Amino acid sequence: ALIKRKLKLMDLPTNSIDRIVTDYPDMALRKRHHILVLFWALLFAKCFILEYCVVAYAVPINSVTYVWSLSLFMATIASIVYVDLIRREHGEFKVYSRSGRVWAVCIATIAIAALTSFAFAWITIKYLLGIIALVLAVGYGVQYFYRREPPALRCTVGWCLCAFLLLQIEHPYSLLVFGTCLIAFAAFPSFLIYLRLRQQTV
Repeated sequence: ALIKRKLKLMDLPTNSIDRIVTDYPDMALRKRHHILVLFWALLFAKCFILEYCVVAYAVPINSVTYVWSLSLFMATIASIVYVDLIRREHGEFKVYSRSGRVWAVCIATIAIAALTSFAFAWITIKYLLGIIALVLAVGYGVQYFYRREPPALRCTVGWCLCAFLLLQIEHPYSLLVFGTCLIAFAAFPSFLIYLRLRQQTV
């Protein structure tokens, strides 16, 4: 009711008001989804860039423990708490769209590729990151197809270029490039989409 009163003050047509009110819960949930994407993209970007510094400058620390494990553990706990808050506010937290289901498949593919790579050493880090970049390009391409969000299209092109660039450079520079691309083609676009959704739901 409060949303309708605000929209009526904007002198919008009745059918537009009804459509916005109907879509409001979905937009609010998508807004929180992009907060999670922003958070994890920045976290992984930080880890990849720090890993580059450890390898390139021979920093005498165990990066698995101090760069990756601690960050991922604390981020996982924070995400579980955040998702629980979303569930309390919006009901059961589900993969609510076709693009969301595609992203679930993409994340599972990345996890399997990474785990098998580290377990069986079947591929080098450079090529693994190239595969991950291509999977992310597919995910953003599907997101653009279903939602027509311009940042998603730019991310699709950006991750394809990232995959190509990773084939041209050597380790450990691939870590730095991938971390930078996470900021440019995951964190920043999610922040832009979040701002747009926030304007629509205020």
